[in-house]
Amino acid sequence: MRYFDLLRTKKYFDIFLDHYNSQYSQYQYKKEPLYSELIKRHYKIGQDGISHPSIYSDLHSYHNHVAALITDCIHIDNAYNSLKTEFGMGRRGAKLVEFDEFWDSIQNHKAAILRLTQYRMDDFDSNVVPPSLLGDLKDLFYGLKVVPPKQKQGKPPEEGTKLVAVSKTLHFLLPNLVMPIDNKYVLGFLRKNVPPKIDGQFNLFKKLFDNYIELTYKLKLNPDNGDGNWWNISVPKRIDNAIAGFWQLFNDNNMERIICDHIDSLLYYLSKAPKVDGKEGETGEDNNDELKSKESVCITSDKDSQENKSTTYKGIKHIKFKLAKKYISDLRERKYFLKTSDGINNWGPYIAGLILNKDGKEPFILDDIRDTLDKELPNAVYNKKSEKHGTLMPADISWNSPQTNKGFENFKFPALEITKDVKKPSYEYKFIGFREALQKKLKRFPESDSLKQALKDYQLDC
Repeated sequence: MRYFDLLRTKKYFDIFLDHYNSQYSQYQYKKEPLYSELIKRHYKIGQDGISHPSIYSDLHSYHNHVAALITDCIHIDNAYNSLKTEFGMGRRGAKLVEFDEFWDSIQNHKAAILRLTQYRMDDFDSNVVPPSLLGDLKDLFYGLKVVPPKQKQGKPPEEGTKLVAVSKTLHFLLPNLVMPIDNKYVLGFLRKNVPPKIDGQFNLFKKLFDNYIELTYKLKLNPDNGDGNWWNISVPKRIDNAIAGFWQLFNDNNMERIICDHIDSLLYYLSKAPKVDGKEGETGEDNNDELKSKESVCITSDKDSQENKSTTYKGIKHIKFKLAKKYISDLRERKYFLKTSDGINNWGPYIAGLILNKDGKEPFILDDIRDTLDKELPNAVYNKKSEKHGTLMPADISWNSPQTNKGFENFKFPALEITKDVKKPSYEYKFIGFREALQKKLKRFPESDSLKQALKDYQLDC
């Protein structure tokens, strides 16, 4: 899984969940009063906002509690209307069966629902799930009537697409065990579409269920170690909320800074992803696609074409990431490149020098750097014709620049070496990369604490 790799790191999981909490507590809960009532009724949350943990200590009592809820017409009516009005099953072409059929179907499957009350998502070791549990889930997935059949002229009715509706229904009935699935967030997290056939839908449901269990086990999530918010008592919903928080942060500068600051370790992890049957990763897609998933975490705007005229913090990060992925094969060099400050003079000469080196065009001069950047970068980031005098000063990132005198030696991103000082029209350079340039510059300025720290940072394992 791609984005699930982020969730498996508790630091990221907590970041996503905290952001979701901040949004939900201010706005969203007001739009879901029925769901709020359902969950509070299930967990016996009183007016004081406190849950009653005794409902977990005695499975028999909990079984009876759920039995009473699923035969409570008001409770099931709340579930039905929450699905319809709050969870999107009554708009955008989504449909539910009529309430009477919905009610009857739940009552007809009451025995399977109640058998599942003995389980919680946090009960299992990673991916060790009793076959009887999966059997009951499968019976409920196939058997519950929550969406009307598809009607095709001249053909018998077919099972309607039910993955989203049935998962949400099961979550309402068994919030400790089943996760709600939606197209926008959860399936977007997997970069999956709903399969057209019921078998494919159940297989995707089971795959998600397995991943949620694995994540629950890894992070040691349970109903008692939540954050005190009623919407996070349910472990499956807590994971769902973290996923929603991820997407809410997707276009947020704070999220970008968090992820971009750690993109090196994510890239390193992905570069070590094992091959399965000759292919990269469990989805059968290559490692470049895996990297795209991290790129899309760090990058939120696709408007970085030549026509884009607005440069933002995100746009620079996006472009640097794409260039690093395309041209920098050494992981430490890539890591250090992504740390460079966003001004073009800090990283532009590096990437241009690397490209010129790969193309066998050494030595090169400033105009060669300008031409390369003009070709590689959007106009909003660099335009040779409109470049102000002094924007690019590659002498600054050459370790042996005579312009770097005492007091100005702390620039931490040298990558070029001056091979010939021709004065006019420019120096001639060759590309040597960060590591060699840092080592040489530190020998030149051995008292520079900034350069010592820079070299130490560079040499840290990814």
